[in-house]
Amino acid sequence: MGVYVFSCTSPTEAPSPESTEINTHTDSLLQFRIYLEQARISRFKGENQEEAHFLDAAENIAQCLNDSSVYANLWQEKAMLYLPHQPEKAKEFFQKALAYMPSGTPVSIAQSELYLSRIYLEQGQTDSAFHYINNAICQNLPRKETAALHLQKGYIFVS
Repeated sequence: MGVYVFSCTSPTEAPSPESTEINTHTDSLLQFRIYLEQARISRFKGENQEEAHFLDAAENIAQCLNDSSVYANLWQEKAMLYLPHQPEKAKEFFQKALAYMPSGTPVSIAQSELYLSRIYLEQGQTDSAFHYINNAICQNLPRKETAALHLQKGYIFVS
């Protein structure tokens, strides 16, 4: 089975090495995103082993791409894998994701901080839960996006 490289050149023009390199990167990024989506579908279906398999495949590609936003997405998805059964490991991956996230992704940052706040609240660490929920609220998200964040803050107050 061969590897197909798609190029935007005419049929008579040979692709340049630069365009082939860009297309290879684009194809790898596309395959990475496909693996992440397959992992999400497996999570929805409750197939944890299959989800882990797709995340491992995505991690192999991420190592080749060596891009911080790719790693941020990967670590966030790995955190979701561990969230139901291994909250400590999930916490570790959410914190890794936050470290890799570019500053221009407030929704992703807020989502990771919301989950971290929930984990800390479940562990009875209200100070840490407040820290992460307040950080999430400070992301200046649109009003409709902040309802869950304020609800989480209310849960922390009640605890």
